[in-house]
Amino acid sequence: MPYDSPRFRNGLRDRFGTPAWFHGKGRSMRATLFLLSLAVFSPAAPAAEAVLPVGNAPEALPCAHFPDRAHAVVWRNWELIDVARIAEVLGATPDDVRRMADAMGLPPHVPLTEAQRQRSYISVIRRNWHLLNYDQLLALLGWDAEHLAYTLKEDDFLWHKLGSHKPKCPPVRYTPPDEAVAQRCAQIKAIVAAQFGQALTEPAEPRFAFVDALAAATDRKPVVPTPQANDGIRFLYSYFAVYGDPLMHPELDPYPDGLLQRLSELGVNGVWLHVVLHQLAPSERFPEFGAGHETRRATLRQLVQRAKKHGIRVYLYMNEPRAMPASFFEQRPHMKGAEEQGHFAMCTSVP
Repeated sequence: MPYDSPRFRNGLRDRFGTPAWFHGKGRSMRATLFLLSLAVFSPAAPAAEAVLPVGNAPEALPCAHFPDRAHAVVWRNWELIDVARIAEVLGATPDDVRRMADAMGLPPHVPLTEAQRQRSYISVIRRNWHLLNYDQLLALLGWDAEHLAYTLKEDDFLWHKLGSHKPKCPPVRYTPPDEAVAQRCAQIKAIVAAQFGQALTEPAEPRFAFVDALAAATDRKPVVPTPQANDGIRFLYSYFAVYGDPLMHPELDPYPDGLLQRLSELGVNGVWLHVVLHQLAPSERFPEFGAGHETRRATLRQLVQRAKKHGIRVYLYMNEPRAMPASFFEQRPHMKGAEEQGHFAMCTSVP
């Protein structure tokens, strides 16, 4: 059975999506869960597939409370995507999109920073999963198909969390509002005004401002606790890490010095992050592994060195071996194991 299949996943996840091993469960799992204290290691890159999964492709959930699906796209993405990008996806002009937003009572659009865009991608995917087809979703994200395919497969079981299917969504296109659309927009605007009043026009804290607050170095001198012989591991995950591929994007540092200092003061002596082994370890036997490993290894080394200054070790969480797409086994048919949803396990009978 593929190690990232729904059946195998049920042995790993509790009802809140937490890895079962974290609660002391899952001892019999065949996949190896490595928690390695980092001293020596090596990175590699994903072999993302161009073909995006569809599952049983059910009908999309309706959004009849909006005058049409184009208005739903504007509403759900108003604080996540730049106006020009929304307009491009809908085949509208930026002014068309602004008029749609104003008609529904939305506040003026605030431009996003690059960091905000990079941290919001799962919200964008979830909000538009039942609204946009893959082509329009890719355009909204500014991604290619390989990037999205990799994210759905490797970003903490995102594909399974989305129901293991992509709903059928006809293209959404802007059309000038008729009288019925205008009336429904006016009703929505009245609801917004009644519920929020002037609050939407008042200055607000920028999205993800807490990241900067927690990352900022304190004015206290770091105090590294003296390790004791009977000390146990007290480790946790970053409050604001981007789960997908954190080592490839140093600017999205999951453990900045300010956070490490705060954690150390609270008695934390370990932090962990999820990695995919074939992103970290290049291989002569598997030449498709390892693209970008130099960047990931450099980021990893820097993180280990910085954490050590605060008395904190870094641990890797790996769920290996990964199920791989059919293309991986075209030249290796003898290695192909059980199949589920287009991915195959590595046959454990083949050394």
